[in-house]
Amino acid sequence: MAIVGSGEAALEIARALAAHAWHGLRVAGYVPLPGEPPVPVSDITADLGPCLGTPEELPGRLARGEIDDIILAAGGDSWQIRLLDGLAGSRPDHTNVLLLPGPFESLIGRMRYRWVRDLPLIEVVRESEWRLNRPVKRLLDLAAGALLLLLALPVLAVCAAAIKLTSPGPVLYRQVRAGRGQLPFTLWKLRTMRRDAEAESGEVLAQPDDPRLTPIGAFLRRYRLDEIPQLANVLAGTMSLVGPRPERPGFVQRYLQEVPGYAERFSLAPGLTGLAQVNGDYHSSPQNKLRYELAYMANWSLWLDLSILLRTVKIVLTSRGV
Repeated sequence: MAIVGSGEAALEIARALAAHAWHGLRVAGYVPLPGEPPVPVSDITADLGPCLGTPEELPGRLARGEIDDIILAAGGDSWQIRLLDGLAGSRPDHTNVLLLPGPFESLIGRMRYRWVRDLPLIEVVRESEWRLNRPVKRLLDLAAGALLLLLALPVLAVCAAAIKLTSPGPVLYRQVRAGRGQLPFTLWKLRTMRRDAEAESGEVLAQPDDPRLTPIGAFLRRYRLDEIPQLANVLAGTMSLVGPRPERPGFVQRYLQEVPGYAERFSLAPGLTGLAQVNGDYHSSPQNKLRYELAYMANWSLWLDLSILLRTVKIVLTSRGV
């Protein structure tokens, strides 16, 4: 374990782990955070182990196998806690305190605890749980994806003929997107834009009433018919039926710089539809979509996937959504 923090909370966790070796957890070292109250050097050396550098160095240490897990042990004093303390006793019974979640809060979802003696630790990133969830999710993808593709074949044939008769160029459109682990893959769609539509503009997001659309393209997009070929991506394993929508690499690099927590969405395979697509609007910001995507990851269940798929059918029929 690497403990992020060097204050009293970090020391308490380190001492509890040392005193209860049956947990099977050993402190490999600590990463100090700016602004924490100083603690005696002897305590740090004895309890927290060596300094492991900065938070930015932790991903490399994880990749090299130097550490297995991370405990975040920041102090409990924050403006949120001070505000709640100030409201205590004076807040009317009908008053609620609501939070617009950031990436960290979105990931917590259903809180799952691990106890070290009497210290409750919340699991924020539950990769061990996803090792069990992924096979179930993949089974749903294969079964439902094959059935949907079979049912969609007549519609796909009609759409392909309409594209071929109304505009020059291929029926299918291939595009590189970023998948799980930010690895590139080829996404398939029915072509809805003129051939070489981005030759002059470069990589830009689609807009309502986009002038680059073919005569049939607007109709295909309105009812999401252009997404049907992505069922082949689902069967191939590069996509899932439900998950974060795949973005183009250029946009991904921009969002990684601009949107805190954006990299976490790549823990899952991208989806044909997702929680952001059934709840959000067409022009939802990347930040808001990320809130939905992280909440989906933290609260996943087979029933949640089925619910999103059913709601997607309604959205397709009413031509609403992202």
